[in-house]
Amino acid sequence: MNIRTMILPFAVGFIFIASLAPAAVITVEGVVDKVVAEKSEIYVLADGKKHEFYFTPKTEIVKAGRLAKFAELKKSMKVKVTADKVGRRLDPLKVELFD
Repeated sequence: MNIRTMILPFAVGFIFIASLAPAAVITVEGVVDKVVAEKSEIYVLADGKKHEFYFTPKTEIVKAGRLAKFAELKKSMKVKVTADKVGRRLDPLKVELFD
């Protein structure tokens, strides 16, 4: 038995376990800088940074306590976004809209 055959099962197991790690959940409060309707994404300025959010079918949009639609998102609107951070990608779970 050589070293490769001994290490391979451990390496494969580690990669599998690492892929099961949960995504980090982050919250960003800021102002919508850009809305890209055809890609279902928004850019939000917060804390001097631009965050890009990619909407999924599971994304919940809320305004004044009621469900809202993506079309209600406008540039310069204040938002609070709770999102899964998967690598560098931000997938919003909930987007709260404020006037």
